[in-house]
Order: sequence, then structure tokens, then C-alpha cells
Amino acid sequence: MSDPITASTILLGAGGGVVVPFVNKVVGPAAEELGLLLSEGLRKFRLKKQLALFKEAHQMLADAGVDAKQVSLKLLVPLLENASLEDSPVLSTKWAALLANAANSNVSKEPHPSFVDTLRQLTPSQAKILDLIFEGHSEQRVQSSANPASGYYRKDMLFLKNESGLSMSELAFDIANLLRLDTCKDYMGMLENNLIEIAHASFPGKNTINTEDFVIQQYKIVGSVYGLEFVRACTAPVASSPGA
Repeated sequence: MSDPITASTILLGAGGGVVVPFVNKVVGPAAEELGLLLSEGLRKFRLKKQLALFKEAHQMLADAGVDAKQVSLKLLVPLLENASLEDSPVLSTKWAALLANAANSNVSKEPHPSFVDTLRQLTPSQAKILDLIFEGHSEQRVQSSANPASGYYRKDMLFLKNESGLSMSELAFDIANLLRLDTCKDYMGMLENNLIEIAHASFPGKNTINTEDFVIQQYKIVGSVYGLEFVRACTAPVASSPGA
């Protein structure tokens, strides 16, 4: 009788022996089932993508000086499935960061499962916009979870246009899509949790947008608490104290 196919067996065959201990920690007792899933349900190119993902996540944790821990299947399986389809280097790095943060043994709470679906729907330009809105997120905190508009993460449209290199119409489309990604109504017990919100000088919180330059320039894009946690989860971890 042949030995069962495990994730480690497949990764060894694909030249990924260096990350086998990391994979075993992340996957845990589900290694055999995951191995069968990888061998029977995915093409070779998806396995290579997953191998690259594990390697990058492993390096992120090594750079942060922290060990890996097992990741729940509820988060791990959809993360691997979606990350293996990613063809953008920028977004691939965000998938690796999401895995690294989930496997960070210094952090007791995993990233929210909805982050997988949110990241799956982003384009590179939309990810860049979020990074611009939440720049400095490692040092700053939203001042009021009930009213994200009172926090630090507020950028005007002209700033986002200039920094992203997008045209105003392209920016408007990306902003509209980010507003659409209202994926977790009950996150942290709040009623609304878009990644971002729109504030207007006269009508704060107005959730409409006009692509005419003279109108759109009056809007400010405000990062939400949900958006802040999403961006942090998709950023490479840094060294922290256990239990953070």
C-alpha cells in the first residue's frame, strides 16, 4: 500500500523542501487532506503559485522574527484557492502577507475570514488606493470606531489621483468599487463596514460620486475601521510582543 499523499510530499516533489516545516505548522493535522486536494483538484501552475505563496509568507515571518502557527481551515482553504489564481505581483504579496499574519504565532486572533473575499475582488490599482488612504497605518489608529471620519485616514480625490497615476474617471470607478465591497455588516458589532466611505464638505458620509472634475474634487475619501484592519492584515507583519 502506498504512503498517503500529503502537502509535504507534494511540496518536496515540486522543489519546495525548504518550506515543508513551515507548511506543516500552518496546515497542521489537515496536511493529508490538503495534499489530496492539491494533487487531485488543482493544476500544476496553481501548486507553483501556492508554493511561492508559502515561501513568501515564510520569509515575511522570518524577517519579523516570529514563528508560524496552524491556521484555521476556514481561512486557509479559501486563501490558498484564491491566491493560486492571482497573476499580479502586487496582489500576490498581499496574499502572502495575509497568510503570514494568519500564521503569526505572536498574534492570538486571525484575520477576519471576509478579508479573503475582499482581497479576491481587488485590482492592483484599487489596492494602491487603499494603501494611499491608510498610509502610516502601523503608527496611527482610528480615533473613533463609531465615526471613522474623525480619524486620521482621510484623503482628498486630487491627492489620490496624483499619487495613483490614475485619471479622474479611473479613480472614480475604483472608488465606486471599493464602496461596493461592503462585505461584513457585523464586523466589530458595527452597522456599516465598507472599506471606505465618502465625506463631503456639506454632506458628510454622502455615498454618491460624480465623475465631473469640478464636483469630484470636493469629496474626501475616508478609511473605515474595517478597511484599516483589512489593510493591516494584507501588510507584512512586524516583530511584536506575544499576545498582541
